[in-house]
Amino acid sequence: MTNLNDNVNITESLVAEVAELADASVSKTDGGDSVPVRPRPSAPKERFQIKLSAFDQNVESFLLFSDFAGQPWKIVCEICGINCPQGIIEFSNEQMGGGTCLNAYLLPGDFVRESLELHLFFGRIMKEHSIFLEAGFVGKDAAFAQQAEMFQAQFAEVLRETISLANGVVSQETFNSGEWLTDKTLRAEQITQELSGIPIDSVITAEENRLLPDAGVNPVNLEAQVSALNQKAIGLASALVQFKTTVLEGILQCKLFTFNFPLLIIHIRREALFYIQHLERLQRHMVIDFVREAIEEEKFWNRQMAEHALFIRHLLDPTETGLIVKSESLARQFERLEQKVPGSVQNKTDIGPLTRETIKATRALRDFKAAGTEGLLACKIKSLIIPLLADHVLREANHYLRILNRSKRDLQL
Repeated sequence: MTNLNDNVNITESLVAEVAELADASVSKTDGGDSVPVRPRPSAPKERFQIKLSAFDQNVESFLLFSDFAGQPWKIVCEICGINCPQGIIEFSNEQMGGGTCLNAYLLPGDFVRESLELHLFFGRIMKEHSIFLEAGFVGKDAAFAQQAEMFQAQFAEVLRETISLANGVVSQETFNSGEWLTDKTLRAEQITQELSGIPIDSVITAEENRLLPDAGVNPVNLEAQVSALNQKAIGLASALVQFKTTVLEGILQCKLFTFNFPLLIIHIRREALFYIQHLERLQRHMVIDFVREAIEEEKFWNRQMAEHALFIRHLLDPTETGLIVKSESLARQFERLEQKVPGSVQNKTDIGPLTRETIKATRALRDFKAAGTEGLLACKIKSLIIPLLADHVLREANHYLRILNRSKRDLQL
């Protein structure tokens, strides 16, 4: 799992620039334009914040306006290390003296919106993981099945609380992405319940279908409630990780049988950890830079997409040769893409070709999953895949596509 540091790393060039600007009056040149810089004011007695008021993506710079200086300071960086339109940069007396730039923070409205959108996606994913676990246990392991059903109910409550807070707050872009629900989700839930006998609360799905995006609700007023919801979800997801770990250990030690592959347990455990990682970052109001986010997301989701294709291949009936060949090809493609993701990049253009290639591959996989889900719902594909699992992985592809397209836009690829 990729480790998120407590602090957002700012490039050395940016720190050096801040230090230089903190000295006596000088002029900096950026793209041929001279930028006057006022002498550094006396350090204030109290800690203060400088809000990011503007961001010029063409020259990769941002203007900082503060209450203590009448003129803007222009800070130029080779790679923008901060999600500039959403953040603020803090200085304290000691850091001002050394010219050090600290962290960027999510503003309250963005914190609320991003948290709720994350729960609408991952809360449902965790709820369905619990269903898949329950469906895989045999009769002698009824206690495990009951535990999985308990987790389903708890995540259903997280999802229900999220829906009650999210109306009018979530973005149109995420609302339209198909990552929370598809036009197949409700049918997939109903048929899966009929086939498995596992109760699935589809009322939540109907309620979520009625959500409205961008309806003018002020999200700032929800900050305390959302923070509490995040903390609740962190605890619940952590408990689910432990349950998945117990199940996996039982399988690997040949002490527990389930119809779920060991790799599937590893796969869904990895997603729960990724959910927790995002929630912990949100709870610190941390903003990571566009390039770092692109690398983290592509490394993670390329692996998940490859494994989705492998699961599909191995759950298809052996007579479904055409679908088997297609799923194997997609698995190999995403395995190659995963290997191409760099550990770090020096410039945003380094990841551009890979992101564009990944978008094309993810669209192809998304379309394959969508057709497969329809085929399963219509009972036209022979397999061991329950319909909700098919819709589940389709929504994950939709989620990844939105992230990739956002990276392409934010990084101007």
